[in-house]
Amino acid sequence: MNFIFTVKVNERTLHFKFTFRTAKAFEEEAGVTLSQFEERFNEPTMADIEAFIKYGLLWKNKNLTEDELLDILDEAAEAGKLEECLYAALKAYAYFFKGPEAVKVLETEKKKVMKENQPTT
Repeated sequence: MNFIFTVKVNERTLHFKFTFRTAKAFEEEAGVTLSQFEERFNEPTMADIEAFIKYGLLWKNKNLTEDELLDILDEAAEAGKLEECLYAALKAYAYFFKGPEAVKVLETEKKKVMKENQPTT
């Protein structure tokens, strides 16, 4: 399993990965530990989404500006890919801290939720 998770948004390919440096910077900006953030991940604020995606991308583009990030977020939202970006960042986080098995658990949980939310006929 690859530890870089990608999302294609129009002509742009986003590469999500957490490193020690980006995880530490995320904790400092968010004011919470990653385990505390994980607890509130089911109902993140817009600031949570922005920060989590930012630090998932920052390893690749250390000079990512706030304007560039907001453009990426707007583009992802307009393309219907914002949730996919957030999920890719979450998988990158899970892989960094807990390894490939954690990503498999996330994928299994997502499939279960999607199946539960399918309309019945």
